[in-house]
Amino acid sequence: MKSTEIEALKLLTMSPARVEQIAAKLNLSRSQSYRVLNSLMRKGFVEKVDDTYAIGRNPLGKAIVEVSSRYNISKILEGSTAEILIHLLTPRKSGELLSLTGLSQTTVGRVLNTLMESGIVRRKGWNYQIVEDENLRHLIVLLKQARWGHVVEPEARVLFSNDYIIKAVPRGLKAEGVLTAFSRFKEFNVDYIPNRDYYVYPSTEIDAETVLVHSLIASETRMERSMCAVFFLVNSKTIDMMKARKIARKTPVTVLLSDLENYVSGLPCLNPGLFLPWDEFQELCRLYGLQVTPAPKMDDIIAGIAGWAKMLDRCITAYLLGGINMVIRGLKPATKDIDILVQSKEDYETVEKALLAAGYERAAEWTPGDRRAQPTNIFVHRSMPRIDLFTETVSRVKISESMTERANLGFGLGNLKAMLLHTDDVALLKLLTARERDLSDAAEIIRLHGVSWKTILEEFMKLPKEVLREKVFLMFENMEDLQRIYGIKVPRSVLATVRKTAVDSAIEQQLEKGETNVARIAELAETHPAYVRKRMREKP
Repeated sequence: MKSTEIEALKLLTMSPARVEQIAAKLNLSRSQSYRVLNSLMRKGFVEKVDDTYAIGRNPLGKAIVEVSSRYNISKILEGSTAEILIHLLTPRKSGELLSLTGLSQTTVGRVLNTLMESGIVRRKGWNYQIVEDENLRHLIVLLKQARWGHVVEPEARVLFSNDYIIKAVPRGLKAEGVLTAFSRFKEFNVDYIPNRDYYVYPSTEIDAETVLVHSLIASETRMERSMCAVFFLVNSKTIDMMKARKIARKTPVTVLLSDLENYVSGLPCLNPGLFLPWDEFQELCRLYGLQVTPAPKMDDIIAGIAGWAKMLDRCITAYLLGGINMVIRGLKPATKDIDILVQSKEDYETVEKALLAAGYERAAEWTPGDRRAQPTNIFVHRSMPRIDLFTETVSRVKISESMTERANLGFGLGNLKAMLLHTDDVALLKLLTARERDLSDAAEIIRLHGVSWKTILEEFMKLPKEVLREKVFLMFENMEDLQRIYGIKVPRSVLATVRKTAVDSAIEQQLEKGETNVARIAELAETHPAYVRKRMREKP
């Protein structure tokens, strides 16, 4: 709720008032006061009798009056507080709140501290919960109902609510919003008829990424989650997993979405019991004309590399990135593709010639994640792992001299000298590329091997300015997701440096577009107006 609405509400808890009285006490114009009061009426907090406004005589209004006599109502309604309190109707850990709200760790921590200082929330063990106060809890329940109650049909069951709601209704029943989740599978080439219909409200554009995330939210059985995996495979060439992760960020399925990426490749999941056993999933896929095989393990991968390495007509030094690097180090049991980087056009042409001679073909279709990674080319084989071949850069990030110096020998096969990039550099590239499974791979490297955040930050900050500006927002989001999804603690100083760089980049971009409104720039950059003014003074 906006601060002016809260202040008007506080005034009305003391006594009814006319619009001019509200305007005078809040230092607002008459038209601004009308907008504030009309908003409060639409939300059910306030009613109007003749020319006087008063707290509503409905259950919500009565609860506001009751609770405001014991608590500072501002602490309950301001900013993101109400959203967090709604989720605390059930005791939750801070990590769960990060996942459910999509708020930053800093914001959630600040709000929780304020609520505890105000006596509204208490901590018990690792869980945060609303204090034992029947009136307070009743108000928060009413706030939750007020958000969406007018668009939830009597027959509907709400499956998720935050900035939007997803609800299930009896099949064929028309409901507020637009069809989503399993109800849209057929439009995306998956012939599946659910036993109920699913709607999202407010209405929004429905694309494959939205259908995937909403279906995961709606899933209640292993079969339904496995059908989400089938949907992903059928649409894998068009689904942008970076976009899907952004949609999932404010929902409880961020971890499930990451698990799905690994599950479809036969790789370990954090929660494998949520899906069908792999053999049953293979059978399910066959019903939809899909052939799925587990990702190959190290012996098969090395044998495959040996098959084309013997075709090399001169010595080549190549750097192994990503999954193959992790497999050789024992950080991952298998990988679906092999990322290889060479440092010159001549080396690329030599490796390409060997791959084609060994029966590989250039891939005709690339996923959105492939296009972001920007390999020079992708090579596929009917029985061998896919090869993603890079020249000098990965997703515009040049492999630096310090990266090559940290690399160590992985193996030699004929004319191929395969070097392993250091795990610090593999993790950095994973955080900057955002292909399928990249974030979960980065989490595994950090969890199982550990990284030097100092090295990662140094390499990141020495990127060319135009690349840094492009990558900094993704880097910051991925660092926050490491904490929110995987419980990995990123050093506060590292996160602060990356966040400051992201804020500065956002301010610069707005100024370059000609934006001069300080409040607008601060809102877009998610910072304080005073900092925007400081940066504007410093700009030459």
